[in-house]
Amino acid sequence: MEADKRKAAFLADASARLGLTAVKVHAERIEDAALPKARLLTARALAPLPELLRYAHTLLSPDGTALFPKGRAAERELEAASRDWTMRVERFTSRTDPSSTIFRISEVRPAAGFEA
Repeated sequence: MEADKRKAAFLADASARLGLTAVKVHAERIEDAALPKARLLTARALAPLPELLRYAHTLLSPDGTALFPKGRAAERELEAASRDWTMRVERFTSRTDPSSTIFRISEVRPAAGFEA
């Protein structure tokens, strides 16, 4: 998903040049997407984790995984997200910025009493 058509064209060209035949770039806003469920979802600098989980819940297949790079506020975002979501979370230190974290999240479900 990339709302900027120029960036979407770049991503499509890069994936084609790399021979990534399973990649499909959608030039639209994520809020407007009507897509089949995906097994893998990633987003960089799109939104805070609670909002990302709302998208992930809609777009991920039941056995799907989300990879979300997060900066220095990663733990605060995870704490905020944990109020409304249950999930399995794995943390990895970024190789490019030791103060950043990559969350691998699966089994995303709304917490009891939360409307997704």
